[in-house]
Amino acid sequence: MIRTAILVRLLAYALLLFGSWNYNLLGIPDGMFWSRTEPRCGYLGSESNLVVCRLARAKEVSAAYPLAGATPEGNFVPYPSQVGLTGIGLAAIQNATGIRGATLCQTAAAGFALLTALVVAAILAAAQHWLGAPSGDIACVLAASTPIFLPFAPSLYWAPWLLLAPFALVWCFYPKAETSVRKAMLFAAVGVAAMAKALCGYEYITAVIAAPVAAAWFHQHSLQQPWTLRAKWAFGLVSVGLLGFAAAMALHVVQQERVLGQDGIAVIRNRAIARTASDPQAEAALAGGSGAMGPSRLAFAASCFWEYFDQRAVSVAGGFGRWQKDVPLKGICLAALAFAITAVLAHRRIPREAVALAGAVVLGFAASVSWQILAVNHMCVHRHLNMIVFTVPLLPLAYLAIGYALRTVIGPTLGQRLGPVPLGLIAIVMTVNGFTDGIQRDHESREQSAAEAAILQRLGEPVPAPHGGLGGAVDRVRLENAIPDSLLTEYGLLDLHTARPSDPTATVIEGWALGGFKTTARPTTRIAIVQGTAILPCQVLRFRRPDIERPIGTALPGSGFVAVIPSTSLNPAERLRVFIVSTTDGKQIVELAVKP
Repeated sequence: MIRTAILVRLLAYALLLFGSWNYNLLGIPDGMFWSRTEPRCGYLGSESNLVVCRLARAKEVSAAYPLAGATPEGNFVPYPSQVGLTGIGLAAIQNATGIRGATLCQTAAAGFALLTALVVAAILAAAQHWLGAPSGDIACVLAASTPIFLPFAPSLYWAPWLLLAPFALVWCFYPKAETSVRKAMLFAAVGVAAMAKALCGYEYITAVIAAPVAAAWFHQHSLQQPWTLRAKWAFGLVSVGLLGFAAAMALHVVQQERVLGQDGIAVIRNRAIARTASDPQAEAALAGGSGAMGPSRLAFAASCFWEYFDQRAVSVAGGFGRWQKDVPLKGICLAALAFAITAVLAHRRIPREAVALAGAVVLGFAASVSWQILAVNHMCVHRHLNMIVFTVPLLPLAYLAIGYALRTVIGPTLGQRLGPVPLGLIAIVMTVNGFTDGIQRDHESREQSAAEAAILQRLGEPVPAPHGGLGGAVDRVRLENAIPDSLLTEYGLLDLHTARPSDPTATVIEGWALGGFKTTARPTTRIAIVQGTAILPCQVLRFRRPDIERPIGTALPGSGFVAVIPSTSLNPAERLRVFIVSTTDGKQIVELAVKP
């Protein structure tokens, strides 16, 4: 009966997490900077372009060839920073089955998202069994509402299920490791999982290696095991993690020397120095810093570190998308810290598992920030990516602490009854969002047609400048082949068969547009591109722009836009004109300046 209950919850959690992370059925921002809130399908995840490029070259290169990237000239170059296990594995599947392009990439992305959902669901379902309801239920709701999983879970590059695998193995199977054989099997599994993660990339490896110690501590303290045993397990888990890491590096050296003809040790050493020992201000331009004229190295790194705690850890969508609220990482950390302090002060009067969970939270925090401290340059430069390190394993543990704290307030009986309620609520939100997405798209299509008709009527008249909350700007106009392939993947413009721009000479216009300063469910403006007296057919993507939202102080879905005009629709002799129209008042029309 107990196993059945755990299995049912695991499946329920996995389905909810998969629905959120792969399809964004909760309608939460799907990224830190570039972010959309509408449901999606076929999304490949962050940095997947490197795997797509590798798959496009599968028949031309060695089976052990690493991932590849594209140069501005359109050539492919190897990506030497990792072995590229995901690219090698998917290329083998592609060669064996003949399935390629969008079919393979999108299926693999959905599979990776499902694997990530299953790993996290296993952690939470096991915790629900040990900690009681509604600990796992609340944690599942919070995990489903964690934006950083949306670009990472389906990623062919990051494979986040491997990031969490060593922690999940110890968390779920430590109680079963009662014999020497089972202990050896668990240690071996942790080492292999760490090696697999390192073969897919060394990013966040310190957190991956340290995280199992937090999982072991929870069980050891719950079982009142001696400190000497805890120390032995901590040493053993870190040791097998380091051995897995070292094995991946050895394979990387062999790959570099035999496949690419390079000095593998020098390649790894140079990347390690760049990410850990060199001055982070050398890459300040990429990080948005001030370079050599900025603060000291220590002050710059500290500023970058603290900035992460202002990034959103949880986003809540309500009213079927009509309002949204972001909870920063510092809010979750403060809640976890309060739980840990309370557990320490009241350790004689509360259940032992509460104290054990508090210790795991503290160790989980140390594991998560280890990468931010030891890989300082990576931390400073990749601010749009590194929130994921706090899920290894801090955020799942913090979410469980929040759920357990709620249990202590409402009591075990009420917690058992109310636990499924939040799961049911987010399932309802997902279902409604899924069913109404088509209706919303039809409504937006009618709004677009009305906006275009209004613009055509006004083309011969003077168009006013931005006014009354209606306004925006065109940031950049460039050809599709001038856009980095990582952005092409985000925009859905990368040909998944060739790993090249779908329409190289298409024109891409990037900018922002607002029809007011209140948060709404949908964009408050429509975008139309005109040449001469004709509206050009184009694909318009809408997304959130934190740089626009920050000074206004509110969430503005759809404030940013990317308009893609097919090359066959353009007349080089005519200038492009960009118009925005208010969705609430079709008579409010503004033309945005486009630099020639």
